[in-house]
Amino acid sequence: NFIKILDFYLFNCPVYFPKMKKVVSHRATIFEKTVWKDNLTTLLSEMKRNIAYQPVKSNDDVEVIRSQFDGNEQYIVFIENTELKITRSIFYAIRNSFAHGSFSVVNNSGKPIYYLESSKDGIIKSQIKLYESTLLKWIDLFNSPIEKIKEEKKCRKREKDRARRQRRKTHNVQTNS
Repeated sequence: NFIKILDFYLFNCPVYFPKMKKVVSHRATIFEKTVWKDNLTTLLSEMKRNIAYQPVKSNDDVEVIRSQFDGNEQYIVFIENTELKITRSIFYAIRNSFAHGSFSVVNNSGKPIYYLESSKDGIIKSQIKLYESTLLKWIDLFNSPIEKIKEEKKCRKREKDRARRQRRKTHNVQTNS
């Protein structure tokens, strides 16, 4: 799993800097050449499910803001690169963590957790804590057809609506009894 994660996020990071016309990895299939080109918000909404997530301004202290998430199982706190926007910034932060050796993997009851940090010129740009399974899931998301993701999202919404209607129905029955 570690090799698969390293291969994707470091050697095949899909980030491209449009203004500089520079790819982060020459081996990568960049976002702009995939179905995600115009669907990065869909990808982001899937990525941040059940994860404490906080983009911050460039003059904010990432470490101070991240400390607010210490009790969370997973979190992403990062300075958004204005050229890259949010989704690309997350991938770029993960890539930089691996590229500069600013990461650790801790085994928590058989569940590997990745602690990732990216910094430049002594300024922390991101601090991320993710399960290995999350990093692997994001690789699968990137490689999935967008239609599949959108259909899964619709199914989750229908299930949520069904559960909400059931709760209301149960509440009404109890109230009228």
